[in-house]
Amino acid sequence: MGMVNVQVKCKPLFSEDTSLMLILGSITNEYLLYRKHWKQDVKSSFGLIPISTRKCINTILQLPGKPVKSERRECSSTLKLIMESIADFLEPSRKVVNVGGGLAINYEKKAQGYPTPQEYTECFNNFGEDYTLIFEPGRSLVGSTACCIGRSLGVKNDNILVTNMSMTECIRPALYQAYHQVTLAKKTDKNDAKIYKVVGPVCESADFLNKTAQLPSEINTNQLVILWDVGAYCHVLSSNYNMRPRRAEFLVTGCEFRQIRRQDTFEDMMATFC
Repeated sequence: MGMVNVQVKCKPLFSEDTSLMLILGSITNEYLLYRKHWKQDVKSSFGLIPISTRKCINTILQLPGKPVKSERRECSSTLKLIMESIADFLEPSRKVVNVGGGLAINYEKKAQGYPTPQEYTECFNNFGEDYTLIFEPGRSLVGSTACCIGRSLGVKNDNILVTNMSMTECIRPALYQAYHQVTLAKKTDKNDAKIYKVVGPVCESADFLNKTAQLPSEINTNQLVILWDVGAYCHVLSSNYNMRPRRAEFLVTGCEFRQIRRQDTFEDMMATFC
């Protein structure tokens, strides 16, 4: 019998401020593998593998990081204990630990609490040279490189700013209540501000971009509005829902910019129909 490739995904218990849609490691979640009795769970799971192949297991344990240093170090320590508990099942030369994409983006522009790449990798120094560590920095590399620019369409009920941006451009807030900062392109006085719900024109109750945006008390129609930190999410998650064309994209280099993707046309949206 050939080598058996096994992946065990471990999720920590997340902080209270984490979106409920992202919590896979909570006590009540159906996907939970790492629980109070994780040692018995892991060993019993590996015990199902035929004895003749146990020595040829390539194991990957994936652990998303957290912004809080104490949580990252605790997760790293627990992960090392899990690896040691199943050492008998592992092929010595194939001990792979994938710690996932734990480098977070500072969406709320907080001054502290977000690790540098060096600080993040140092949390896993407890793994020796006999382990292959895999990091997936992904979104932290590109998420903050782009913004989506739209225009204000009007204000409803004194505190709901309607824009021409919507969940078809950035679905994360609607999908799992993710936070993206919203500002006006024009610099404004912070002393003359109030809280707005920023929404799109799509006829869906979930079509919002930010529910706590601090913006000027007076906003005129057709003002430029910016949705920040969408480099990892906008076009790749966009859609033509409600017959909305995907937007044009521009690459900015210093003081220069050039168009790298054109906006959809009606013909583009119809082209796939027979």
